[in-house]
Amino acid sequence: MKTNGTHILLIRVILFILITLYSLIVFGQPDYDFRNPTLISGTDKQVNAVYRYNNVKSGVNANVTITALTNGITVNNIDSGSGFGEALQPVIDVPGRTSGYLEMKIDFLNTATGEPMQQSEVSLTPLDVDGESYSGNGIYEYDMIKLNNGYADFDMTDGELFMDFPEGWVTGTNMVAINCPGIDTTAKQVMFSVVNESVTSVIIRVGADNHTFSNKQRLRSIYFKKFSYKNAYFASSGNKTNQVGKSEGSLTPE
Repeated sequence: MKTNGTHILLIRVILFILITLYSLIVFGQPDYDFRNPTLISGTDKQVNAVYRYNNVKSGVNANVTITALTNGITVNNIDSGSGFGEALQPVIDVPGRTSGYLEMKIDFLNTATGEPMQQSEVSLTPLDVDGESYSGNGIYEYDMIKLNNGYADFDMTDGELFMDFPEGWVTGTNMVAINCPGIDTTAKQVMFSVVNESVTSVIIRVGADNHTFSNKQRLRSIYFKKFSYKNAYFASSGNKTNQVGKSEGSLTPE
C-alpha cells in the first residue's frame, strides 16, 4: 500500500508539472510573432522607413513604419534580438535632459494580396516599462498606445506606472526609476495591456523622460498579448478619461 501510494503521488506530481508546462506554452504565447524585419522603403532607422514582417500570424503580414521621432530621439535598432523574439523591441537613444518618443504605425496585410486586412482583436502589452536612477537623476520610460475601439487593463494599486488617458491614447509612465533586470511577462507592475478591436492598423509610441545629463539607451518591448492584472482596472475607449480615479466616464473594475 505504501508503494502504491507513492506511485500515485508521483503520477499526480508529474501530471501537475505537465499541465503547468502546457499552460505556459499555450497561454504564454503571443497572438502575433514579430521577428526578422526587412527594410522595404525609406532610410533605415529614419522617419518614413518601412519594415516588412512576414507571417506575423497565419495569413497576415505586417508593415511597420517609423512615423515620428521627437526631441532628438534616435533609433539604435528597430528590433533587438534580446528579450522575446516574438515581441517588437526597438532600441532608442535618449539625449540628456530630454523627453521624447519613437512612433510606429503597424499595418496588417493579407499575405496573398497585400491589401489591408482587418483584425478582430489586436492586443498590445508594453513590457518592462521601467527606469533607472543615476546619482539622484532618473530616466523614466513611457509607452503610448492609440486606442481606437477597445479597452485598456492595468494594475491600479500596486503598479509602478502612472496611467494617463489623453484623447485617444493610453499612456503608462514609470514613476520610480527602478530598473527591472531582464524582460519577462511576470513584472506586471511595469506592464499594461491595450486591446484594439476590428482594426487594420495600430499606432504605438515608445519613449523615455531622461532627467540625467547624458545620452541613455533603452530597450523597449511590445508583446502582442493581453494579460490579467492584480487589482485590475479596465478603461474602455468610450470613456473620456484624464487619469486613474478622475474620469468623466466610468472606469469599470474587473
